[in-house]
Amino acid sequence: MVHELRKRRVDAGMTQEEFAEKIGMPYKVYQHIESGRRSNPRLTTLEKLAGGLGIGVGDLFPRKPE
Repeated sequence: MVHELRKRRVDAGMTQEEFAEKIGMPYKVYQHIESGRRSNPRLTTLEKLAGGLGIGVGDLFPRKPE
């Protein structure tokens, strides 16, 4: 998830600080999620992250090739 989150944030042209502010999350909390130091975010947090990127929660998790 962390790689997909970072990629989509960068593709959207936002810094970590800008994105955290957009979704109403403290910068340090967002930074820990994106870096993987906070590895088990709540569903409500995942919904905030996905909503800020305009995607569904499932899109945060890359699909494995079959």
